[in-house]
Amino acid sequence: MDRKAIIRHSTRYHEEGIGTVTILMAILTVSIIFYSIYSSM
Repeated sequence: MDRKAIIRHSTRYHEEGIGTVTILMAILTVSIIFYSIYSSM
């Protein structure tokens, strides 16, 4: 496994990590919005 392969692998893993964080943030945002609507009713 040369350096280019390691860099490519770490980059792909990094992108997946960002995707997971983005999904979690989206779920959290939607949950907060629904909670706000529910509370105001």
